[in-house]
Order: sequence, then C-alpha cells, then structure tokens
Amino acid sequence: MKRYLGIWYNEVVPMTVVWVAKRNNPLNDSSGLLKITDKGLLVLLNNNNSIFWSSNSSSNLTQQPVALLWDSGNLIVNTNNKESEYILWHCFDYPFDTLLPGMMLGTDLTTGLNRNLTSRSSPDDPSNIRVLSDPQQDLYVRMSKKHSDEDNKLKRRSNIRKLWIMVSCSVLFVGILILSGSFIVCRRRMYLLHGNLRSNSEEHEEEELELPLFDRATFNFATNRFSTDNILGTGGFGSVYKVLIKGILESGKEIAVKRLRENSRQGLKRV
Repeated sequence: MKRYLGIWYNEVVPMTVVWVAKRNNPLNDSSGLLKITDKGLLVLLNNNNSIFWSSNSSSNLTQQPVALLWDSGNLIVNTNNKESEYILWHCFDYPFDTLLPGMMLGTDLTTGLNRNLTSRSSPDDPSNIRVLSDPQQDLYVRMSKKHSDEDNKLKRRSNIRKLWIMVSCSVLFVGILILSGSFIVCRRRMYLLHGNLRSNSEEHEEEELELPLFDRATFNFATNRFSTDNILGTGGFGSVYKVLIKGILESGKEIAVKRLRENSRQGLKRV
C-alpha cells in the first residue's frame, strides 16, 4: 500500500489532487505522522519515528511556528503572530502538476529556486514520468487524430515553404547566370565594335597622313587669312573656306580649306 502526503479538493468529484510531497518515494505501509518542530520544520515521520520527508525550512524563531492550509491550496509554515507576513515555507514553491491561483512558475531570482509543473505517470501514480537511461531508445507518443492532422498540416506547409524557397533560389541563380552571360556577350560585342572603329580610325588617319601637306602661309594666302567672306559652311568641327586662287595643287584640282575648332578632336593635328 502506497501512501502520500497530499492536498486535494474536498468537494470536487472525482478527487483531484493538486500537490504531493515526495511524489517519487511514498510510504509503503499505514504509518505516517505529520508534525511541525519548534524551529519551524514541517516533517513527515514513518513507522520508525524517523524523518521520511521535511520542508527544509528550519529557522531560529522566537515564536511558536504553525502550519496553515489556505483556501488557495497553499500549505504554509508561519508563526502564530497574525501581523507577521514572513512565510518560512510554502508548498507553492514546489508545484505538482496543477497551476493554482497565486502560484508562480519560473526561477526565483532571489533564492534561485526553479518552479515548474511536472506531469504524473498515471492518475493513480503521482511519481515522475519514467526516465529513459538509453539515449538510443525510441520513444513513441500517441496523439489524438486532431493533433495529428494539425501536425501533418504544419509539416506540409513547411515542406511547401521549403520547396518554394528552393525554386526561388534556383530561378534567381539561373537569372543571375543569364544576366552575367548577356553582360559578357554585350561587353564582348562592344569591345569588338570599338576595336573595328579604332582600326578604321587608324586607317583613316594613315590615309590622312598620305595627303599632301601645306604650310600655314599657303593656307593664309589661299583663304585671305581665313576671312569670313570666304566661309562656305560651318560644321561641328569647324568652318570650311573657299580657295581664292585656284589650281594650287599640281593636278589642277580646286580645293577648299577647313579650319578646325580648338576643341575639335578631328585629325591628328589642328590647322
């Protein structure tokens, strides 16, 4: 026969236990005596009158300690001084599997006590769930169909999200490759085009070098010192002047003279 020190609702059917002391090690006989010592220690004695469990709350008191069970379900150890608000010990610091009004969970930053709820093995056994000693041992948990369906939906959504991410990354990668290839091709074409233009320009300049050269005095004489009266037309690179004296060339052909602007880049040298 297993016996425990516990707290339960008196008028709730079926009986609902909300707190158990030493839940993993019950008394195995009909013995058990709960008492409080002069130092404020709440103890449970076995059949040998030995301490089987204690509240571990002893203190040097000047007044008689008492144990009280509040309506909230909190079993406390205090002094009989009604004006005293200091609690030596209370069971709410050691929760069972039920969260009661006024009970706090988490770590007490002052004492470092960690308060949390722990489920029981079964309705008739308040001990801790069995601990697996072998980390390789499989653990199977039975879930209701509702929770199982919800879990499957979450998995499907997660898989769809992963698939979308993979597809998006693949499309982005292919797009980057296409853009990079297009950029390289365009750069290559521009390079070839620039090379052809440069080659044509060099050839044109070579052709210009093969033309007969005249000194500035000849130009001044032929254009009347580049008089505006002799301008035939004006372009982006400079003005074209008519030659007053025909037949300057040995071939007898008539010519016109173009005077480049200072900021013009046409030809190797400016006239």
